[in-house]
Amino acid sequence: MIKTVLTLPAFLLVLAACNAPDVHHEADKHGHDHSGEFQTVKPGANLSMSFELRSSVAAGETGTLDLRFREVYDRGRLTLVASSDSDGLDIYGPTSETTRDLSVPGPKDWNVLFTADKEGIHYINVLATVEIPGEPVVSRAFSARVEVGDTAAAIAARELDVDVVTQSDGRRVKILPAEEPQDN
Repeated sequence: MIKTVLTLPAFLLVLAACNAPDVHHEADKHGHDHSGEFQTVKPGANLSMSFELRSSVAAGETGTLDLRFREVYDRGRLTLVASSDSDGLDIYGPTSETTRDLSVPGPKDWNVLFTADKEGIHYINVLATVEIPGEPVVSRAFSARVEVGDTAAAIAARELDVDVVTQSDGRRVKILPAEEPQDN
């Protein structure tokens, strides 16, 4: 009974919205008619990125991250810069930066070479900048997750490296050093 009662108002709301009359918008004070105009796209470069790790990578080995960018531009230049803020992950060689011609149709593929000196989860950050002559420069930032080696073991080892104490009720807590101010 409760499901029927909750579903009926939702159905009536949808039905009312579908049957609502069209609303005519008057022009604004500058003479622009904004009827039906809604900006829902995020500001910045109009492109998307997908990625795939070419094969599993162990610590100390060279890995290849295959990136694919899809865009909607018919002219201009796309500059891509890869970096890492993960401790122990290095992007090397000429693969850390590239430029693509946006007048060439189709997706833009890029292979980034990296090496990690320790197992775990790392991130490769990519800054994509679109430059079109006569227009403002726009950018978009992406991050690609890269798993190196046995990530479960790396996470477990990192947890063991933390000072954790099991309390009498069975809860595990991390003891953090703190200094209390002394009243003088």
